[in-house]
Amino acid sequence: MLSPDQSVTFGNHIRNNTDPTVVQDLADGNNNGLAEWYNQAATPSYWIFRSQVTAEELSNSIDLQDIADITSADSDRVLKMFQLRALNGNYFDGTDPRTRSAWDDVFSAASGDNSQQAIASLWRRLCTEVELIFALSSGAGTNGDPDVTGFEGSVSSDDVNESLLLTA
Repeated sequence: MLSPDQSVTFGNHIRNNTDPTVVQDLADGNNNGLAEWYNQAATPSYWIFRSQVTAEELSNSIDLQDIADITSADSDRVLKMFQLRALNGNYFDGTDPRTRSAWDDVFSAASGDNSQQAIASLWRRLCTEVELIFALSSGAGTNGDPDVTGFEGSVSSDDVNESLLLTA
């Protein structure tokens, strides 16, 4: 759900967008079409960090052989990180560089390379057109240097309608 300030920003973006599909949908009052356009993957591709990576996703990306190959201290760190997140909704925040660094450090030895790469890929994803509006320019938006966004999720036709009313 968009905050009131985000709704104004979104409404202004819709009104100033020159993409022919957006221009036509705006002229037709097609709020469903506008929501669909803004919920599609951004073009060109733009990468962002995920704010919520589930403990299950992270656990499934760990190569079990890598666990056997890391130090006992790093094995303890893995368990503690999972235990801490179990108390906090079972999510890891990929937008936090400390979180990413902690996992990267655990599997930094060559023996943990498979897990390190798999976990690194979990932190990022392609963003949508609406998420791109709120990108914070903390990264280049590339796969290797993702950005952070101030809004994650999709918009509905009701969000479009409210945003357009606020900017009428």
